[in-house]
Amino acid sequence: MKPVHTLLNSACTSLQTRIINLKPYLANFRLYEELNDFLASDHYKQTIVYRIGGQPAIKDPIEVLGVSHDEIDLILVNNESVGFDW
Repeated sequence: MKPVHTLLNSACTSLQTRIINLKPYLANFRLYEELNDFLASDHYKQTIVYRIGGQPAIKDPIEVLGVSHDEIDLILVNNESVGFDW
């Protein structure tokens, strides 16, 4: 059995990692072709900077922008294809 202070250190490190991962960050979204029809006119054919807090799946901010994930065929993150749960 591990000593209590080792378990607490592990728990604290895990909690610190989760807190760091929850800090808001900026993500750039660019929608192409007919997906632009779902956007507000000021975002049409533009890169949209979106502030993300927590760890949502990639489909969540896309849907906040007004695009149902049913309409999406391909999501690229840093030029790599990812799924909706990324």
